[in-house]
Amino acid sequence: MADRQKLIGVCLSDAHDVLNTGFLKELGIAAAAQGYKTVLLNTSQNIYRHQLGNSTPKALFRSIQFSRFDAIIILYYTIFNKQLIREVVNGARRKHVPVICIGAEHPDCWSIVNRYEDSYEKLLRHVISDHGARDTLFLAGRKGEPNSEGRIACYRRVLEACGLPFEDSRVIYAD
Repeated sequence: MADRQKLIGVCLSDAHDVLNTGFLKELGIAAAAQGYKTVLLNTSQNIYRHQLGNSTPKALFRSIQFSRFDAIIILYYTIFNKQLIREVVNGARRKHVPVICIGAEHPDCWSIVNRYEDSYEKLLRHVISDHGARDTLFLAGRKGEPNSEGRIACYRRVLEACGLPFEDSRVIYAD
């Protein structure tokens, strides 16, 4: 099997979304330069919004033949279903296929996450201290999503450092 094509599976939903297309293009170029091809394991239905009632998009990820892949990449921020991600990771591990999780830390994967908390806190501190913002409202991302929760933690720390109260009712989620 030495002449088998080297494949990287990319698990995501909404590949057509502008946030994903640039990344997928660059990933394909970088993979090709190393002799790999990327295979998009994509569903056009947003799994986050349909996670309770619609099992059809999940079936794609549950049917992956991991032994055909040399690596799996999970774009966490497009799937955001912890149970489904755990199933993919466990399936890949059973076949000794490494998994890279982008957008959140996962204990059984190589994880790539943004570390922007210091810069974000400086920005919030600037708005509150230098511009005198006191009556604030925080528009967060998805509730429970790691990056969104990290930004809320930054907001809470900055408010408290500036002597302002944090109120859960002043946080609105963009679910």
